[in-house]
Amino acid sequence: GGLDRVYPPEHRGLAEDIVARGGALVSEQPPGRRPLAWLFPYRNRLVTGLADAVVVVEAAARSGSLASARHALDQGREVFAVPGPIDSPLSEGTNRLLGQGACVYTSSLDLRAVPSLAGKLEQVTCKHRKAKALDLSGFPPDQAAVLGLLQQGPAGLEQLQVGTGLDRTLLLALVTALELDGLLRRQGDGTLRIEPLPPGDQAPPRS
Repeated sequence: GGLDRVYPPEHRGLAEDIVARGGALVSEQPPGRRPLAWLFPYRNRLVTGLADAVVVVEAAARSGSLASARHALDQGREVFAVPGPIDSPLSEGTNRLLGQGACVYTSSLDLRAVPSLAGKLEQVTCKHRKAKALDLSGFPPDQAAVLGLLQQGPAGLEQLQVGTGLDRTLLLALVTALELDGLLRRQGDGTLRIEPLPPGDQAPPRS
């Protein structure tokens, strides 16, 4: 609707707060136009156009979320979808998007695949998640060797193989296990880095 017809009405305080904090309210409808159901898909076109990427969290087989995803694709935006149980009606749409080539979304770090967001996310990560040095004494020697090298900075598999002297097949198995444990993350250029642990967290217990 028009900017003077905040919907739902109880969100008027939120709308005023957005403007007071330097944000903006945007509408292509004239003042006085009341909210109409058929205008919502057009409104979503503006939302996706202003976004760097679109994440679809839940979507039924026929939903406004899927219409928003189509708008985003038409606008050249990257579309992400959260995978869900195959027997959940609210995951039918997201799972279909994944089958059609949408990017898998499991955490905000997945958005680093979007060039315009990568730098912003790195800044947020550095600000809110300070890397905590791992205590390598509880790790098997081979894993400790890999993690010890990566504590010095990101590295590729070839660098890790040279630095540790491990067989490539064994190295791949170790890296995969550490990724599954959430201790390593593969970056866009293929290199690996230690995933920072928030203060107070500990590495998963080793068998």
